[in-house]
Amino acid sequence: MVETLGILFVIGLLAIVSPGPDLFLILRNAARYERSAALCTVWGITLGILVHIGYSIMGIAVVIAESVLIFTCIKICGAFYLMFIGVQSLMSQGTARTVEMAPEKIREAGGHRRAFKEGFLCNVTNPKVTLLMLSVFTQVISPNTPVWQQLVYGSVFVVQTIVYWSLLVICMQRPFVKQFVEAGKSVLDRIFGVLLFGLGIRVLIAD
Repeated sequence: MVETLGILFVIGLLAIVSPGPDLFLILRNAARYERSAALCTVWGITLGILVHIGYSIMGIAVVIAESVLIFTCIKICGAFYLMFIGVQSLMSQGTARTVEMAPEKIREAGGHRRAFKEGFLCNVTNPKVTLLMLSVFTQVISPNTPVWQQLVYGSVFVVQTIVYWSLLVICMQRPFVKQFVEAGKSVLDRIFGVLLFGLGIRVLIAD
C-alpha cells in the first residue's frame, strides 16, 4: 500500500503541475479576487476532484470512457465552459477593480460563490481528469480492495489539490506580485482570457 501511495503521489504531482485549465483559472482568479474569494476557486476544484474520485471508485468512469456519446458530451461542455470564462476575461474591465474591493463588497458581488462555481465546473467538466482517474483507479483498485483503502488512495489527489493550489493563490497574493498585477491589470485579464479560450478550442478539437 505504501508503494502504491508513492506512485499515486508522483502521478498526481505530475498531473497538477502540468499547465491546464485549473492552473490558468487559479492564476486569473488569484489576480482578480482577494485571498478568501480566490481560495474558493481551490475548494471548487477540490469538489470537482472528489466527484471524479467518487464515480471512479464506483466504476462509472469505465462507462463514461467506453460511451462515446457520454464522453463527447462531457468534452463539449468542458470546452464551451472554458471558452465562456475566457470570453468573460477578454471582455472584463481589468483586475484592479475587483482586487481593490473590500472583503464585504466581494461577498456582496458574489465573488466567493462565483469563484467556487468556476473552479468546480472547470474541473468537473475536464475530460482529461476523467481519463486520468480512470487510468489510475483501474490499476490500483480491484473488486477486493477495501473501501477505506480506496478512500485513502483518493485522498492523495484531494490533499495535493488543496495544498498546491492554495500555495499558488497565497504566492499570487504576495504584495510584490499584487503590485505587478496592478500594473498590468487589463493585460493579464486578456492573457488569461486568450489562454482559457485557447484551451477550450484545444479540448473541443482534440481526438
